[in-house]
Amino acid sequence: SCNADYILAFKYFLSKEYDKAEYFIERSTKYLKSVNNEELLPYNLNLETLIYFAKYNRLKDAQKVEALAKELLAGENYYDAVELYHLLYENALTEHNYKGALEFRNKEVSLSDSLTVNNQKGQLFEFEKKYESQKKEQEILNQKNVIAKKNTFIALLITSLAGLVLIITIYYLWQRQKLLRQEKTNSMNFTKQLL
Repeated sequence: SCNADYILAFKYFLSKEYDKAEYFIERSTKYLKSVNNEELLPYNLNLETLIYFAKYNRLKDAQKVEALAKELLAGENYYDAVELYHLLYENALTEHNYKGALEFRNKEVSLSDSLTVNNQKGQLFEFEKKYESQKKEQEILNQKNVIAKKNTFIALLITSLAGLVLIITIYYLWQRQKLLRQEKTNSMNFTKQLL
């Protein structure tokens, strides 16, 4: 129920149907509170804040939003914290609190920059892993090709050997057949001479 309500709230938020989004996020939040799920509650509060800001172009309670941003930051949910600091910045601008807006903007940009640096480091690590795995895959492919060539050579050798044995057997049987016919002919000739 909770996940479905959250997903529906997010869907309606994206389609800018804020009344429906508010309804479903409130249902999801009530459910999380009823089952004491403190772990997912900040995500609901984050989406609830986004919906409210999109609908009314202001924050319901900037201090709670700032506390939520700090909580998300402490929980290492950096992207959500950046999103909330951006809303705090926008809200401070609409209230003509330029000093607060600058402070929130600095926090947002600082977090975004550190996320970008970490992502770039992660991408470099991913590229290195990808290069190493491609290198290993190439080695495996080369080894498979060598094995396939050796298997082909062995199969050819066995086939040749079997063919040679067959030819020798056929030649031996043919010679024996020829010898038996010769003996039979000699035996018949001998019998004719005796008669």
